[in-house]
Amino acid sequence: MSDERIKRMRIKSAQELSGDEPMLIREYLSTFPLSMLGRILISLNITIANSNFPQIANNAPALIYFICSGVASDKIKSPFYKINKLVKDVESDAFSDGCIVWLKNDIEACHYFWWKLMQLEWKGVFKLLRADNIHLYSDVGSKQQAQCISDTFCLPRVVGGHKERYKSIFTLLSLLPFKNTEINLLISHLSCNYKRDKEICRHEVNVTSLMKSKESVSFSVCYLKKKNMFLADLEPLTESDSKYALITQLYMLTREDNFKELVTSLTKAWSQKKVREKRKETDKKQTAELLGLSKESIRMLKELSKKHSMGQSELMDLAIQSLFEQMQ
Repeated sequence: MSDERIKRMRIKSAQELSGDEPMLIREYLSTFPLSMLGRILISLNITIANSNFPQIANNAPALIYFICSGVASDKIKSPFYKINKLVKDVESDAFSDGCIVWLKNDIEACHYFWWKLMQLEWKGVFKLLRADNIHLYSDVGSKQQAQCISDTFCLPRVVGGHKERYKSIFTLLSLLPFKNTEINLLISHLSCNYKRDKEICRHEVNVTSLMKSKESVSFSVCYLKKKNMFLADLEPLTESDSKYALITQLYMLTREDNFKELVTSLTKAWSQKKVREKRKETDKKQTAELLGLSKESIRMLKELSKKHSMGQSELMDLAIQSLFEQMQ
């Protein structure tokens, strides 16, 4: 039996003798970890507590203060009874990865979900899950509301590899102070956004052509960086991550007004690059074929090629054919 559990039993015994002493209640709550205190507080759904949660999430005394204020407002049940009931409810509703396990087999979706969750702000999640309090929530500390959940829980925003990204997703969702049903709602919301962004992107962009090779992926990432359209936090740590970072970035850009023009210029730039490379390769081959000619002959051949819009090899074939016919 843990020290915390023994301490709770001792406090409960003292409470039965002295009643609901505020000091005993605070001491009792202090035996629980921060994550449990956060879930207890958010389950009370106190508007002012919701509004200030980003500031107090890592502050046990502040969490305990709001919990005590919340349970004290219930005139029917004793604070100890209500707290014990909340603890049991929270413990029986621990986060399960059933709603995200499919991400283990979908690297693309996992990258998208990881990025969205790492950027998720408290204001956004309360807007979605506690809409009944948003009219007051928006009036309190707008700067604090903009704080990212990942920052509150000190989670790294840059990780490499599919397994590490899935682990980050699981960790963040486990730390959220909401019910499982609410977390499922959040995942459903992200899933709808993912499907929408994916559909728009694939309708406007030939994603397959851009993902065809490491070269095309690298070119696309560099192109977007030059246009200042590639987010710094999406910078891939490994070569294998580049593909999924690019896809996530393209999905994010679907919300831009000029998305179609941007991706059209990207695919056009990639096509032009391949044409230039092919032309250079052709020129190299032709140069190799002309190595036996004098500099003057090569110069004249190039001028003829330019004047008649014909390949040098084609001109040489015609010259040989003409000479052969004259010799007949």
